This record gives sequence, structure tokens and C-alpha cells, in this order.
Amino acid sequence: MKSKIVIIFIFNLILSSMTQATQIIVCSPLTVNNILTCFVTSANVTDSSAPVEIIIDLPENYTNLDVKGFSNSYTPFHDVEIRFIPPQLLQKFPNLEELSLFSSGLRKLSLENCGKIEIFSLSYSDFLEEIPNEVFKNCTNLKRLVITNGNIEKFYEDSFRGLTSLEYFSISDQKFAKIFNNSLIDSENLEFFYFSGNGSIAAGAFKHLKKLRSLQLIKYSSDFSHIEELLNNLTNLISITLSENSLTNINFDVFKQFKNLSSLNLSYNQLMTIPANSFDGLENLIRLNLADNHITTLHEDSFKGLSNLETLSLAYNYISDYSSYPFNHLINLDWLVYTHNSFPTLPVKIFEKNQKLRIISLNNCNMRILNSGTFDSLMNLQQLYFDNNQISSIPDNAFINLPSLTYINFNDNQIQRLNSNSFVNVTNLEIFYILRNQVDEIEPNFIKKFPNLKYFFAGDNKCINTSLSGVDITLNSEDFFSDCHYNWQYGRTTTTTTTTEENTTTDSAVIFRVQFMFLIGLIIFVNVL
Repeated sequence: MKSKIVIIFIFNLILSSMTQATQIIVCSPLTVNNILTCFVTSANVTDSSAPVEIIIDLPENYTNLDVKGFSNSYTPFHDVEIRFIPPQLLQKFPNLEELSLFSSGLRKLSLENCGKIEIFSLSYSDFLEEIPNEVFKNCTNLKRLVITNGNIEKFYEDSFRGLTSLEYFSISDQKFAKIFNNSLIDSENLEFFYFSGNGSIAAGAFKHLKKLRSLQLIKYSSDFSHIEELLNNLTNLISITLSENSLTNINFDVFKQFKNLSSLNLSYNQLMTIPANSFDGLENLIRLNLADNHITTLHEDSFKGLSNLETLSLAYNYISDYSSYPFNHLINLDWLVYTHNSFPTLPVKIFEKNQKLRIISLNNCNMRILNSGTFDSLMNLQQLYFDNNQISSIPDNAFINLPSLTYINFNDNQIQRLNSNSFVNVTNLEIFYILRNQVDEIEPNFIKKFPNLKYFFAGDNKCINTSLSGVDITLNSEDFFSDCHYNWQYGRTTTTTTTTEENTTTDSAVIFRVQFMFLIGLIIFVNVL
């Protein structure tokens, strides 16, 4: 019975006085977890013009192995040069399905007898300068092709001919200027295309890709009219990424032809505004990423038509104007990422229509004022982030009827007082962060508002007028008040009763024993080393 083995190559550079450069692939008879370990030895490979003989040496009892994978990607020895893919390799392993070369020193790409290979990956081949004509003509079963991080300068008209079964194609960070009209894959089965940090793609290059479902053009072009030509007629797309293209203007109407589009990424561009009805008609869009642009305002109908949107990122923009309610159309919004903008406050009931919101991130927004009623009755809200703002107070009734809220973060603000009336029916809160503020007073009943609170972090505060009587807490220091400025925090126990002197003594003894045992263990560990 044949074994299915994945070969992982460990390279070992051996210099000798041989007149002819030789590379010998020697496979060990030992297998671990069905992995056959092989060593590639090299000799006199400094002269790139010297002939190289490839010898594959397998133990006799391994001649019938059904080898499925050949890869050097998992070893730390990447400097030995394999200047070309040995024909003997594909002859020796006729059932090879995966071929992966990482930092291989490849000078020439040649693939013969590759009929059964389904995955080919080539990364960091700094000496490979071109993809020859029809190099893949016999690779009719290839489904996944990845070519990344190299110095390829040239493609030919038929460089990718023959890849009729290809489903996934990724090419990034090369040095070519342009791919010809017919140089891209003409496989009708291609579903995913990733293109980053390369030259341009000529119009018509995608004309055969009728089944393409995901298109990612990253660091590609600032000319949207050219991108628009490439997008035309790719009506089966469900995911589009056009990030890091320095786009300043977009004809949003071009996206309306993609009725099944579920993910759109326009991050890291220079968009300044999102006009009304920009996405109207994209009722299947679930994820929209507009982060890292120059957006300053949002129209009331900027997101009209996105009734099924679940994730929206507007992080790292310059949004400051809230004269409208831009989220009213997002009735299924689950996660809003609003970090790193600039607005002093949010209007009351800005999230009134977003009853399915689960996470809201508002950190680093220069917020100064929290309005009562902004977050009222968001029954599904679980996490709120306000860290790194300028909030000085939490008003009464700031958070009402949030039964699902378990996490809130006010770190790095200017809050001076924690008032029990700020939270109403927020009974399932488990984690409360208020590190590095100016808190000098906590109302006695504040902690009691949260019967399920597990962690309370309030380090680096003033903690002058503070009383937590009636709450059974465990502090990380015996002196509660002197510790406030550094690591003031507690973990709630199972009951909420006044801590007696006896319990305090017992808890201190337990903590001392644990700390002592930890110290002894650390000393032993250091001595062993």
C-alpha cells in the first residue's frame, strides 16, 4: 500500500573541489508524522554558468512512495541555490500535487511533466527576471498559483497559457511595468485574483474571467477610470479590494453592476466625501471598509441601500460634522469602527436605528462630551470603546438599558468622578477599564450597579474620596489607597458582602503563600538555566 507523503527539504551547503557543480537530493529513511525529510547538497554553485547535475537519491524501500508535496518553505536554510527545477523531480514523483519554492535562487522557470501539480508557489526568487512563454502549458491541473516578492521584469504574451483549471492567482511585489492584453489567465474557472505592488494591467486582460468572484488590486493605480475598465462585465464578483491606490474620486455607480457583492474595501485612499446614494442597490453588501481616507463629512443618505451591511470601518479619517444621521439606513449593522476621527460629541439617538449593533469603537476621536441618550436601548450592544479621548465626565443616564453590554473602556481620558446614576440597567457588565484618568471619587454604590462585574481596572488615578464599602473585593495590594496611582484593580468574588477583618486576613495569607511559592519556583528555574 502506498503512503501519501509531504516532502520538506532542509538545505545544507557543502563546498568541495569538484569541477562540476552538483546538487544531490538525499532523502532520509526516517519519517515523522508522514513527513519524509530530504537534504539538498550543493557544490561549486558560485559560477552561475557552470552546468549543474541534479541527483535524487531515495532509499530503495521508498521507491513506491506516493509523494504529494515538495517544499522548502518550512526550513531555515534558504540560501542554497536551486537554479532551476530539476526534471528528475517531477519524473521521480509523478503524483506530485504541490510544489513550493522559497528563496530558491531560481534563474529559470521550467515546468515539465507538471500535469498533476495543483499548487505552485514561488516566493523571494530574486534572480528570476522573467516568466517564459508557455511555461505552464502542461500544467492543466494547476488550481493555485502564487508568485510573490521577487524581481520579475518581463512577461510574454503567452506566459500563462494552458492554465485552464486555475482558480486562485496571486502575483505581488515584482518589477514589471505592464502585462499585455492576453498575458493574464484565460481560465474560465479563475475565482480569485490578487495583484499588489506591480505594474499596470492592460484593458481587456480580464475579459475571459467570467467566474471571477474576488478581485484585489492593491497599490495599483490612482486612475479610477482605468480600474473601471477592468471591472466592467465582471458581474459575478462578491469581493472587491481597491486599497492603497491614492484614489481621490470614485464613480460609485460602477459598483452597482455587482448585485452579489458582499465585501468592498476602499481603504488607504484619499476619498474626501461619500455622496448620497453611493451604494444604493448593493443590498447584499455585508462588509464596507473606508478606513484611512480623508473623509470629513457623511451625508444622511451616504449609506442608503445597505440594509444588510454588518461591518463598517471609518477609522483614520477626519470626520467632524454630524449635522445628519448617516447610519439610519444600516438596520443590520453589527460592528462600527469609528476610531481616529475628530468630533467633540455624538448626537443623541444617532444609533437609534441600529438595534443590532454589537461593537462600537470610538477611541482616539477627540471626544469631549458624552450625551445622555446616545446609546439608549441598544439591546445587543456588547462592547464599547472610548479610550484615548478627552471625556471629562460621564453624565447621569449616559448608558440606559444595555442588557448585553459586557465590556467598556474609558482608558486615557480626563474623567474625574464615577457616578452610579450614569448606568441604568447595565447589569451584565463584566469588564470596566478606566486607567490613566483623573478619578478622585467613586460613589459607594457605583460597583453595586454591576452584579456580574469581574474585572475593574483603574490604575494611575487620584482615588482620594473613594469608598467601596459593602463590596467584597480582592486588591493587588494591602494598602488600597496608596496603590490607586499604579495598579488599582479588583476581581469580584462570588458574593457581594462587606469584607470582614477575618476574611481580609485570610485572603492576605493566601496571597502571600502564592507569591512566596511563585518566587521559590522562579529561583529554581533560573538556577536550572
